[in-house]
Amino acid sequence: NEIMKNLFLTSDWKLLEHHKTITSDSSTAKMFLYLGSLSQGNLSFTENEFVNSFPDKNKTDMKTFFDRKKEPGYKSPLLASCLSAIIPGAGKFYTNRWGDGITALVTTGLLTFLSINNFKADHQFRGWLFAGLGFFFYAGNVYGSAASAYIYNEDVDREFENDYRNYIEKENYFIPKTEFCK
Repeated sequence: NEIMKNLFLTSDWKLLEHHKTITSDSSTAKMFLYLGSLSQGNLSFTENEFVNSFPDKNKTDMKTFFDRKKEPGYKSPLLASCLSAIIPGAGKFYTNRWGDGITALVTTGLLTFLSINNFKADHQFRGWLFAGLGFFFYAGNVYGSAASAYIYNEDVDREFENDYRNYIEKENYFIPKTEFCK
């Protein structure tokens, strides 16, 4: 069990998997194997196998972690860029970057308005200048929306890992419980 704990703490997933065959009869070893597999994103076990390897008081929390890993709620970079191609800033709204989305919408709209207004006033140079700036800002917005979706997905993974590690530390899975006075 101590070997399994240390392998989990050092994130040595290959060795943890190797020790699975040696200690498969120990419930604590199975628990650490499942903890490591979930942390790694390897869901080669059922939800019931995972949840039932923990004490009753932890089953609800561990089911939540399993569900979060199984369906993390990622945002699609393709959808984000397509939304921003249709309506500037919509891809940023999709990834919950409200300030960036409003900035993209207002700036693209303003540059488009200035370009059209200058062409109508027969100011060709300024019209093309604002059209060029608007195009580059629009293209950057489309690309930035895809990048924003990737960043959002990384944040989801990081938040899961932090919550998961904090929960495991809070539950003292790594410190043996010794009662001196019974």
